[in-house]
Order: sequence, then C-alpha cells, then structure tokens
Amino acid sequence: MNTETAGTEFDRAVALQRVDDGRWQAEIQDGWDFVGTPNGGYLLSIASGALIELTGRPDPITITAHYLAPAHPGPAELYGELVKVGRRHATAGAALRQDGRMVAQVLGTFGQLSESSRSGICHEAGLPDLPPPESCVAPAPSSGGFVPPPITERVEIRLHPAPGWLGEWFTTDHIAGGYLEEDGVIWDEAGDVVAVSRQMAILPR
Repeated sequence: MNTETAGTEFDRAVALQRVDDGRWQAEIQDGWDFVGTPNGGYLLSIASGALIELTGRPDPITITAHYLAPAHPGPAELYGELVKVGRRHATAGAALRQDGRMVAQVLGTFGQLSESSRSGICHEAGLPDLPPPESCVAPAPSSGGFVPPPITERVEIRLHPAPGWLGEWFTTDHIAGGYLEEDGVIWDEAGDVVAVSRQMAILPR
C-alpha cells in the first residue's frame, strides 16, 4: 500500500511505501513530537498502516505498542507478519526500525466495525457533556516558562478545567529493580478531578 498521495497532512505524515512482502518504508515527520521525541501515538499510527494491509481489515479492535528506543524525524522501516486470520478478526505484528535499531514493537487485532454494528445491540453507560470549543482554552506559552510541544500546532486541543489553580498529587509506592511507578491525580478549584495518570519509568540516575 502506498499512501503517499493521500490528501491530509496527517495522511502524508503516516504514509508508507511498500518495499516487498512484509516490509515498508516510512518517513517520520518533524513537528509531531513532545520535547523533541516523536509522539508515541503518531508512531503507532504509522505502524497501523502496515497492520491494516497485512490483515486486510480496516479497524483496530485492540492494539498494543512497546516503545523500545526514542525515534527521530527521518527514514524508518517497518517489518510485519500476519499472525492469525479468523472469520471476523485478523491479528498481525510489526516492528518499527530506525538507524538499525528497534524503535517500537506493535501487535494488533483488526476487524470491520461496520459488520459488528449490524447486531443492533448497543449500550452506552453515559459520557460527560462537553462545553463548546469557544468556551475552552488552547495551550499557550506561560510566564512560568511552559511552551506547548510542537504537536499542538498540528492537533487542535482545547482544555476545560474550572478557572483558577489546579491541585496535583503524585505518589510513588514502589521502587525496585531500577524502575518506579507513579500515580497522579489533578483537580480544579471546584474540587472536581480533571485527570488521573499512571506510568512506569526508569529510575533517574
């Protein structure tokens, strides 16, 4: 599959050029990064193109990525393999390599959601109401030195915490083997939780 002629900026940023069976060339574009490192979701989108071609199914049902080394703007290669094909789903894996090293390993199961929706069964427990975009604020440089990452110039973001300060509470309960886990909670002045997070990180030197 050659997506180089696709129309949007994002389509061009995730374009693949097929080399042979199970191998593609890609170009990791500048500007899709946080603090100089290409965004993980952006790299996953590049790899997903190979998995879609391998499985012949358009929609990711579940997809997992392990990021093994920082990527950078420039040429990269994808190596993919079809793992299993079933009646409704197909599973494939792909490795994203750059400069002779593994950047990410991806495994995904794909299907066709339009077929799944024909069952007529749908349940949604409820989603929060969103304020209109014009009442939210966009990330902007602050007097404290914060500078929005380059990816915010390509992905439009609007934030809606209540006006005022945010409270943040980050804790680490486990440090072992050179790794730590960190849990975070952020709340606004109205007392509402606006974000939670969990990450595994390498213990800083």
